[in-house]
Amino acid sequence: MLRKISKKITYFLGCEKYDLPLWECPSFLFILMGAVNILSCIYFYLLGSRYIEDPRIVALGTLVIAVIWFVISFSITRGLEELAQVNKVKEEFIDIVSHQLRTPLTNLKWAAEFLIGREESTEENKEYYSIIKDNSQRLENLLNDLLIVARLRENGVFKIQEKFSLNELIEEVIRSHRAFADASNIQIETESLEEPVVLATNRTMLKTVLENLVNNAITYNKPQGKVKISLKREPKRIIIAVADTGIGISKQDQKYLFQKFYRGSNATQINTRGTGLGLYIVKEVVKKLGGKVWYKTKLGKGSTFYISLPIKT
Repeated sequence: MLRKISKKITYFLGCEKYDLPLWECPSFLFILMGAVNILSCIYFYLLGSRYIEDPRIVALGTLVIAVIWFVISFSITRGLEELAQVNKVKEEFIDIVSHQLRTPLTNLKWAAEFLIGREESTEENKEYYSIIKDNSQRLENLLNDLLIVARLRENGVFKIQEKFSLNELIEEVIRSHRAFADASNIQIETESLEEPVVLATNRTMLKTVLENLVNNAITYNKPQGKVKISLKREPKRIIIAVADTGIGISKQDQKYLFQKFYRGSNATQINTRGTGLGLYIVKEVVKKLGGKVWYKTKLGKGSTFYISLPIKT
């Protein structure tokens, strides 16, 4: 009932154009501040009437307070409205640019692969073509991450829910990373529950989370290392653990781990191609899905990332 009322108020106040919830909408905040203004004026008037004999002074003081409150409220809501507009334009810009750049980057990568495979290409040229291909892939990964970050602000994305098997989703993610793991000499293990786990949430976004964690576990692992994915069922939630035998995370880096574009000092030495958005996306998506994420790590020994999600059937 309250949700329906909130949606109607949001639509009436025009908050949908900013894609903001009701309590962050500038129009709603302006009305809320107006209500506070009225209550403060009434309180001041009643207080002034009790201690000040001249009613004109009380009226003047009430008027001054009302004007000051109105100016402050208008300035704050106007600033918030401009910030919301700028943020909306920024997200649209990222979305448009990312989509427009994806096609030429894909074509560039395919062209580089074609040139590498030609018999006429010399070894020196193949080396240059490989550089083009690798950097095209790096830009494509960055664009994909930017698109996901932009979608995190869209409330409607996480309203799309479906029932699916978590076990099958994990196997799908493992299959897509099998070639990468084999090339890196990394072994992937799973420890599933006897009974299949069925979730009702956004499958696409959860898959993005698992792909980021598994990709990191392989990328920042040691030669002949292991990645283990396990499940643990609790009364009202399921816990997914992704463990690796990799480089671990230093104490200095841990406090910045989930910030945008941040990469640990030891991580940059192993892989210079990361975007620094993977763990930020993991944290924000899991939070949107109603879950929590945490980790345990030991420098030089490896890390384990945990995801806790509510079980909705």
